[in-house]
Amino acid sequence: MPIVSIVFAFIIGCIMFLPFPGWQQLVGFIISATVMGYAMVPLAFGALRRQEPDRRRPFKLPAGGVLAPVAFVVANLVIYWTGWEILWKLLVAIALGFVLLAIAYFTNQESASLDWKAGSWMFPYFIGLGVLSYLGPTDFTGKGTSHSAST
Repeated sequence: MPIVSIVFAFIIGCIMFLPFPGWQQLVGFIISATVMGYAMVPLAFGALRRQEPDRRRPFKLPAGGVLAPVAFVVANLVIYWTGWEILWKLLVAIALGFVLLAIAYFTNQESASLDWKAGSWMFPYFIGLGVLSYLGPTDFTGKGTSHSAST
């Protein structure tokens, strides 16, 4: 029985609960992180279609030029709707990931070259998503600075 692994997993699990007061926020964080990964897929789809238009594909997505942007928008709305309280933690986790990536790159732990120019769009994207969520309506735990029509 792997006692050391079980104890280690228990300790890590307890640490993961520290920034989350309950299951609802932890599940919201996991959903947002998953959807954030899925939000990148339509972008990769469009980039591959532009860079390799003549490549043989066993499966072709009809109306991919329309469905990919719609999928990107829908994924971002799901992330936005999880609220600021979850999104800021996700953005911190992503920033920590970038720090670890940079450390690995500069200590030669990562042999692949990184194309920071091609990925430079991600920084304004993450910042913009964070600002929109922070300034968004209080329904999404934002500051409520957006104006809405009162009835």
